[in-house]
Amino acid sequence: GYWTDPKDFAEWEFAVTKPGRFKVIVSHGCGGGNEGSTVAIKQGDQVLKFTVKNTGGFQNWSDVEAGVIEIKEAGSHRLVVAPENKTKSAVLDVQKVVLKPVG
Repeated sequence: GYWTDPKDFAEWEFAVTKPGRFKVIVSHGCGGGNEGSTVAIKQGDQVLKFTVKNTGGFQNWSDVEAGVIEIKEAGSHRLVVAPENKTKSAVLDVQKVVLKPVG
């Protein structure tokens, strides 16, 4: 929570049983005029980016669709959330990241 070091990152290992395309949805919070930072979502060589919006508070969760990734093989994979920059005193809080099958 209250992500202040733009060099920090969060990562998750997860298992995929059925390869395919997945919408990446990040549930996050940001407030106090700290919006505007850019955050990257990385999975393998795929990179999605979004700009953090003011959600009304760091614990006031809002979903943002960062885009779509394609996972071509079943098995273990890694997803990384990393700030590209920090425009104010904090980047955001991340509650969860959801991969939702497309189609």
